[in-house]
Amino acid sequence: MKKMWLSFVAVMMFIIPTEAFAAHEKANVKQRDTEAIGHVLAGHMFKHGELDEQKWMKIVRQYTPDQADEWQKVLDERKTLRKQMQDEQVKKALKAKCKEMKKKREAA
Repeated sequence: MKKMWLSFVAVMMFIIPTEAFAAHEKANVKQRDTEAIGHVLAGHMFKHGELDEQKWMKIVRQYTPDQADEWQKVLDERKTLRKQMQDEQVKKALKAKCKEMKKKREAA
């Protein structure tokens, strides 16, 4: 009986610190993940939008030149929609719509 308790205590001496270390590592991973998500959603990708559009158009002209006009129309429409999204009235309307949808979800 004494040997069983001694082996149990020895095993626990190794397992408990290992588990504590693993829990600490998991917390660090979660923190890094949220930092990465925050970095991705920061909006820096819109800063260089013109360069991205130029790259897309270069690729389209290289591989499918017959569709270049259609792509250009889509990219122009995208620009106009982005400008519309920057309008304050549109932002207020979207916030109101989000609040309304949130109330519906909470009521359901």
